[in-house]
Amino acid sequence: MVDIQPFFGTFERIRNVLIKPEEQLKKPAEFIQLPVDLKKIWDLALCTKCGICYSSCPAAIDERFLGPSTLATNYRFIIDTRDEGRDERLKTAADNIWLCTSCNSCTLFCPKEVDSSSSIVEERSLLVERGDIPRTVMDVLTSVMRYHNPMGRYPTKRTEWTNGLNIKIYPDATKADVLYFVCCLTAYDTRHQKIARALADIFNRLGVDFATLGNEEWCCGDHILRLGEKGLFEELAEHNLSMFKKFEANKIVTLSPHCYNTFKNDKPYADENLNVQHYTQFLAEAMERGQLKPLKHLQKRVAYHDPCFLGKRNQIFEEPRKILESINGIELIEMKRNRENSFCCGGGAGRVWTEDAPPEKRPCVERVKEALEIGVEIIATACPFCVSTLEDATKVLDAEDKIIVKDIAELIRELL
Repeated sequence: MVDIQPFFGTFERIRNVLIKPEEQLKKPAEFIQLPVDLKKIWDLALCTKCGICYSSCPAAIDERFLGPSTLATNYRFIIDTRDEGRDERLKTAADNIWLCTSCNSCTLFCPKEVDSSSSIVEERSLLVERGDIPRTVMDVLTSVMRYHNPMGRYPTKRTEWTNGLNIKIYPDATKADVLYFVCCLTAYDTRHQKIARALADIFNRLGVDFATLGNEEWCCGDHILRLGEKGLFEELAEHNLSMFKKFEANKIVTLSPHCYNTFKNDKPYADENLNVQHYTQFLAEAMERGQLKPLKHLQKRVAYHDPCFLGKRNQIFEEPRKILESINGIELIEMKRNRENSFCCGGGAGRVWTEDAPPEKRPCVERVKEALEIGVEIIATACPFCVSTLEDATKVLDAEDKIIVKDIAELIRELL
């Protein structure tokens, strides 16, 4: 059931008709839409105003956000060659479009298959070209340009997480069965380095021949692309692809779903048909072969949170659950919204670094409330960005003594 009143309320904040120049009114024949131009806007014009995208949107809990369909409609007129309201329309989007998390719910659930999620990225790209972006977004993009990571950390510090571990690192190693792509957040952030170390330790226990690119691993660019900085994304992709060609590996295993998704689905990575797996796929296969089995018991009520870039975008639902179900003593409980209908943590498209909404307007807080309602003791997930936002939410709700957030890699490592 959809409450359509707030959905229609957002349409009052944009000009949802063509803004025609005076000469067009006098000579309409000269402004007929050509087929090549009409094709660009046709798919976005299929919206029936059902409101499903708005009801499934995590950013919509913040009343500043125009919503997927409204922003897609706004973009449809921006690219319409007959419309002269480009500046006005971009100004309307500029102060709220960054709230979108690129979770893809709007596109996934639209009965007319309107790709609102991609149109929002394209709209952001136009704002980036104009330089009309918030300071927080500018800081992230500047950091990536300077240091090849959004954390603002020096590239030479990227391998500090490996201290004390038996890990082969490029250029000392140029060949391995598995190339372990670590992710910026887990390479640099102290809390999330525990996840990177946990997975590396699991690899070692399994006898996996693996290595990392070390300081030559640059940001995969997923968040940068969703923020609309296409040129910078291509620069990152070109570097990483050049390194993949220099390093001889049978497959790439990523810790983050965001790295996995962009390697698999976003050009120019997708053009290379990379043999890439998310680590939950890799570990689930090891369990099926009998190579990995948690020995210790965990008498806890656990809920699995589906990361959007693993679930909604790539339909990887079973592997993480199979891993959790292999744990002795665990009571795996599904949250009300799960799998394709999972509620986004709010960390995608750069929001993990650019979040400025008050706590009660953050998707992660809504998600942890849902977990608390069903009485689970652990929220398990398989994405460092979900871990980051959900842990923040437990602090906001003063629930750190009631529920903890763990990455699946951490849980498995502790129970081996």
